[in-house]
Amino acid sequence: MRREERKPAGDAAAPRTAGYSGTPLVRKLGLAQGQAAALLGIPETIGDINGFDGFASVVRALPETPQRAFDYVHL
Repeated sequence: MRREERKPAGDAAAPRTAGYSGTPLVRKLGLAQGQAAALLGIPETIGDINGFDGFASVVRALPETPQRAFDYVHL
């Protein structure tokens, strides 16, 4: 009898999560270098946005009377 050849476990393709395209969240949202962002009430678990270092400025709370425009606002 002939034994089947098996590939090492490391060669197996990693299974993809159903419904996940693999595109980074930052790219899906259209975030770009140099944008001014207001990240209001964003969970720390959304690392893609929290860790995006391309923002020119980031505020996490708005003052009583906002005096600037933002390119990206997360509520």
